[in-house]
Amino acid sequence: MNTKTIYLTLLTALVAAGCARRGDEAAAPPPAPLVERVVSGSISVELSINPPVVSLEQDTILTITTTAPSEMEIRLPPSLQDRLDGFIEAGYFDIPERETNGSTVRERRIRLTPLAADRWRIAPFIVNTIDNSYSPPLDGWLHTPALRLAIRQPESTANTVTFQPRLLWIAPDAAAMLRIALRYILYGMAGLLIIFAAYRLRRAVVLWRMSPRERALRELQALMQRDLIGRQQVKQFYLELTMIVRRYIERAHAIRAPEQTTEEFLLAVAGDARFSAATLARLKDFLEASDLVKFAGSRPAPAAIDNAARTAREYIEHDRISGETRSAVKGVQP
Repeated sequence: MNTKTIYLTLLTALVAAGCARRGDEAAAPPPAPLVERVVSGSISVELSINPPVVSLEQDTILTITTTAPSEMEIRLPPSLQDRLDGFIEAGYFDIPERETNGSTVRERRIRLTPLAADRWRIAPFIVNTIDNSYSPPLDGWLHTPALRLAIRQPESTANTVTFQPRLLWIAPDAAAMLRIALRYILYGMAGLLIIFAAYRLRRAVVLWRMSPRERALRELQALMQRDLIGRQQVKQFYLELTMIVRRYIERAHAIRAPEQTTEEFLLAVAGDARFSAATLARLKDFLEASDLVKFAGSRPAPAAIDNAARTAREYIEHDRISGETRSAVKGVQP
């Protein structure tokens, strides 16, 4: 036998084997339905499930066949959904009744769609019977067995595709980004307001705990650090300097000096024992010189400016407040 003949013989054998395999597969009969039957006297209820193994690619058909005497009425539940695990009832239809040997055969076919689940089960359900041969009719019932189905496993995992999800960031649209930006702006503004309110509250507490002298000296120091004279803001310097002195008098002596003119203030304290004649004279010169700068546009010499600042500091530092007066005016510190 030559080589060519051997090759032809092997090829023929392979083709014949393949055809035989395909013929066997085509000839393989489908699996028989799963059948369960309940019999009670002359009544029988048969449950048939096709295919008998759950396949997620196709629906499962449940056929309920009842056989009973013609005078018997059989009532099936209107729905089995509450008796199903791993299935959804997708609808049903009834086959027309037929008579067989004096009995009535009724058939209902229910389509069940399988779901991805841990189990596939049809729980027992009640079939009601009414015997119309009695007067009045006699009611009865019987229940079906529980049916649990297996799932068909894949024949081969050779072609299984492994999918590894990867998270992707999808940019929001313009409206969503605008809402996000506005939200963070509002958060930032709220945070700043809280910080500002906390700062103001803390500052107010610190100032409230200070004595009138400590607070006035602190205000005077802050004024001198601003260097209004060096920036040629002489009028503003005198305005704030006199207000420091006036607020000190209000806090220390309960006299509304900030709201009074110089004449009204001097008249109000003229007979006050807390202000000596020398102190009144210095305050009079200080306030009147300040009024000339604030209201008459006077241009004081550098020596006069230094003297005004020194007068304000010396008055605040050396002014005496009795204990009774301090207690009386504690509540008027603004």
